[in-house]
Amino acid sequence: MNKIRTFQSSRIRTTQTCHDEPSSSFSRELLALGSISQAAELRPIRSSEIKVLDYLPSSSDPTRQLAMSGTITLFLAPVGSSTLHEIESAVTAGDGGDIQLADRFRAQSSGRTQLPLEIAVEMVKAQSVFADVRYGGLTVASNYFVPANADYCAVVLPYNGGRLSKQGFSLIEHYLEDNDRPLQALALRHCPPLTPAEKVALVLVPATQMELTVGKAYMCWALSAIALVALVTLVAICAGKPGPHGELQEDVHLTEEQIRALGPAATARQLLQLRRQKLEESISRSLKRIR
Repeated sequence: MNKIRTFQSSRIRTTQTCHDEPSSSFSRELLALGSISQAAELRPIRSSEIKVLDYLPSSSDPTRQLAMSGTITLFLAPVGSSTLHEIESAVTAGDGGDIQLADRFRAQSSGRTQLPLEIAVEMVKAQSVFADVRYGGLTVASNYFVPANADYCAVVLPYNGGRLSKQGFSLIEHYLEDNDRPLQALALRHCPPLTPAEKVALVLVPATQMELTVGKAYMCWALSAIALVALVTLVAICAGKPGPHGELQEDVHLTEEQIRALGPAATARQLLQLRRQKLEESISRSLKRIR
C-alpha cells in the first residue's frame, strides 16, 4: 500500500524559483511589459472558445507525456495547422500516439535559449497576432504567440483536479487587420492524484467558486522572456522530468482533519497552491537546463 505524503503546515511555503530580481532595472522592465499592453489596446480583438480534452497519458514516464499531472496545458497554433489535430487524435485514440508526439515536441524544443526581456517584448509587439487566455472571468495567461520557426506554443496552468467553470476557457486574440494570422487553441486536462477526502471536498465547492480550480500561468523575472517568446513548450514537456539523481517529486495531500477545518472552498485554494508549488519547482529545474 502506498504511503500518502500529507501536507504538514497550515500555510503553504512560497517556493523561491526566481533568481536575481534586479531592483535597479525594475522600472525599465515594467515599462517594457507595459508597452505590450499599450500595443494590445491599439488592436482589434476576437474571442473563441477553447476545447478541453481529458488526458490519460499512455506512458507513466512524465517526460513522455503531453501534459504534466495537475495542469491544464493549452496548445496554440495557426488556424489550418495540423498540430492541434495531431494532438487531439493522439489523445482520443489512446493508442500510444501521445508518446511519439511528446518525444517529437521535446526534440523540437531542444536548443531553445532565453532572450533579454526587452528583445522578447519587441518580438511580441512585432507579431501579426498575440493572444491571452481567459478562464471564467479571469485572464490566466497573456502575450503568447507562435514564433515563425515553430508549429505551436504551449501554456501551462496549475490545476487542482476540481470541476471547471461552465464559462470554460477562451482565446483572446489581438491582431493586425492588414496582416492577420488567426490562432486556435486546444487544452489538455491532466487530473492530479487525489485522496477520497480531497475528491469529496472539490465536489462540494460552490459553483460560484469554480475559478478556484485553475491558476494563472507561471511568471517570474527569470522566466518572463521565455514565456513572452512562447518557449514554454520546453517547460510543458520537461516539467515532469526527474531531478539530477533520478528522483521524482511526490504528490502532497491534505489530511481529512485539515480538509474538515478548511472547508471545501479553502481546500480547493490550498490544493491549487500545492499544484502550483510542484509546477514551479519543476519549471525551475527546466530553466536550469536551458541557461
